[in-house]
Amino acid sequence: ANVVITAYWPFVAYDPLWVYGYNARIFVLEERIPDEMGYYPQLLPLAYTYLQQAWGGINDHAARVVIPWLNVTLVLMAYVLGWRVFRSRRVGLLTAAIWSFYPHFAAWYAAGDLEIPLTLYLTGAAAFFVEAWRSERIRLAVISGMLLGGALWTKPTAGALVLGVMLAVAAWAIIVRLRWRALWPKLRIALAAGLATVPLGGMWYARNLALGHTAVVFPASYWNDLAQRSGQEFGWPLLLAALIAGGMLAAPPPGLRDRSRRVRIGLPLLALALLLLGIVPTAVNWPHIFEGDNLWQWARGDYWAGWRLHLFDWLLIAAGSGVLVWLGAGVWRAWPRERRITIGLLWALLLPYALVWFLRFSYHYRLSFAIVPLLIVQAAALIDGWLWPWLAARRIGRWAGVAAVIAACGLALAVGLEFSVKHWRDSDLPDDRAKYDEANPALMAVVHMLERYAEENGQPVVAIPGEDRLPFFFPTWDIRNDRAALPERVQDVAEADVFFDSSVYNYLLGKAGLHPNPLTAQVQIGLDYYRLQVPGGDGARWPTVLQPLPLHPDGSPTVDDGNFRYTAFAVRPEAKTAAMRPGGRREDEVIIGGFARFIGYDLVSLDWYRGDKTFLTIYWQPTEQAPPPQDYSVYIHLLDANGALIMSWDGEPLRGAYHTRWWEPGESLLDYRVLELPADLPPGPASLRIGLYDPIENRRLPVVIDGAAGGDGLTIDNRITVH
Repeated sequence: ANVVITAYWPFVAYDPLWVYGYNARIFVLEERIPDEMGYYPQLLPLAYTYLQQAWGGINDHAARVVIPWLNVTLVLMAYVLGWRVFRSRRVGLLTAAIWSFYPHFAAWYAAGDLEIPLTLYLTGAAAFFVEAWRSERIRLAVISGMLLGGALWTKPTAGALVLGVMLAVAAWAIIVRLRWRALWPKLRIALAAGLATVPLGGMWYARNLALGHTAVVFPASYWNDLAQRSGQEFGWPLLLAALIAGGMLAAPPPGLRDRSRRVRIGLPLLALALLLLGIVPTAVNWPHIFEGDNLWQWARGDYWAGWRLHLFDWLLIAAGSGVLVWLGAGVWRAWPRERRITIGLLWALLLPYALVWFLRFSYHYRLSFAIVPLLIVQAAALIDGWLWPWLAARRIGRWAGVAAVIAACGLALAVGLEFSVKHWRDSDLPDDRAKYDEANPALMAVVHMLERYAEENGQPVVAIPGEDRLPFFFPTWDIRNDRAALPERVQDVAEADVFFDSSVYNYLLGKAGLHPNPLTAQVQIGLDYYRLQVPGGDGARWPTVLQPLPLHPDGSPTVDDGNFRYTAFAVRPEAKTAAMRPGGRREDEVIIGGFARFIGYDLVSLDWYRGDKTFLTIYWQPTEQAPPPQDYSVYIHLLDANGALIMSWDGEPLRGAYHTRWWEPGESLLDYRVLELPADLPPGPASLRIGLYDPIENRRLPVVIDGAAGGDGLTIDNRITVH
């Protein structure tokens, strides 16, 4: 299944499209790692690169040949972990089997993500470090360090294992009460592993510093806000607790053997119940879990948790854990010292990574892969220690074991194959282009639109802030997708031919506190004026700075697949100063509030009909004075023949999108208004008066006409008749 799925699909997952597969394409084209590249270490992209070089050119399937080998090697390393840590090939086989059929791994193994090689190297580093610690053999510590170097050459989060080693040494120092003779052998093992790590593990980071980059690149802080921190992240510890409680029921520990049957059964079940009550409510989004295929998505790991753990949940988890520890204290003391050291080492090595993942990166299950084998191996030891023998001793237990194995394998295969089987059966994806379209429909609409644009106009400069995947499809194009310097004004994208507003861009703006801004205002204006077909003074459509381009097959400029949304625009910076030709041009100079020059207006008709609507265009031009520090609104008043107010329309300029604090001197601003006329509007002659006012203080701004005070408003037309 692993090989077939990997061969069938090209790169379609987000991260491989963004960096690993894309970097490999750059390496193949340039035959080197470019100096300006300072992101994560390049072990996985280089693996993809070498296989494409062997093929003789860029080819997703040639690159992806490496993926099954990494997956199979990781399964074998899980076996090595169980065999080395618990000195039992049976535990090794169980560890490898559980990892192989772990549904989340099955759902992810074809993606080509670096979490797989990272897990491979960290699993090996932990396995050999535990054995080196127990045997105090330097050779094993060196092997562990070399494997940790491979992990650090894959992703910087592998450094959490270094913290785990430091935690183990610190704990041992406390245990031996800082006696140097007892501490030095363990410290020597840690130092040997560290020295063996440095050549490979430190190479990329030293290279970054030498080239002037940041040594270590960590994900942006906004990812931390997405961390779930829910009961969903406690799946493996809960399984371990269930196996421990089950072992206590099958073979009561010394503290329970002399108790009544009710106590022997009740206390382990109480501990498990407390843990379940603390973990399960937040692990599942209960109000929606049974809607559509949400339950299936949850089994795959793709469905969001209910909510974050609260204090009461933590208290329940602490209480359940405390009861288990209290019940198992006698068993723990009875275990051989080496076994206690082994379990302690495993937890010391995994805890730093687990805490960082839970607190900062628990927005996706795959980011926990690196420590999952260290939890699985403990589950495998418990299964081998009591569950399998207990089931084997009972006729029905053997059938239960068979059923459990079949169910686990069936679920894993279903999860792994589900996305592909439909297309194999229907044969509806004849080539890689169709597969890209199926997996990333909105993004591929962007790709196809740009291909058409390039055929008609030549290769464009593309501004698509925050969208990391597009360069994969156009590795040699000038694509401006920086997430650090997000564009906020038209000037920031003026050199681009095409600009894409997107859900990713708007999310990043929101996290940075930069939304809304003048550029997003131009997005809204461009869309609104395109939809309303707003005319200019000469009857032609008014040019907007961002001119919508057809992106969706139906001709609309927006495409949305439920995950990502994009809107395409041609960038026309010259429209900022487009010629204004109002029908009702003012020959005198009218300045309102010191910053807004009134150029003129257009009215579709002077005959207005009750219950209908009419259209008013106001032409503004900001003066050379700096824009005001606050936002003002426009008022439009309809007055009867006696000057009494009979109707008003208020709102910020340019359909509420372009705030006055963003106005820039010399801009051409066409303020298009759709005026709804109520059915009870009094008939007769009327005049139209406009002005600007402070909506907070309800204070109108002064009007100056040819340098003389003109009151707080301007009558622009007194020839209107309401019918």
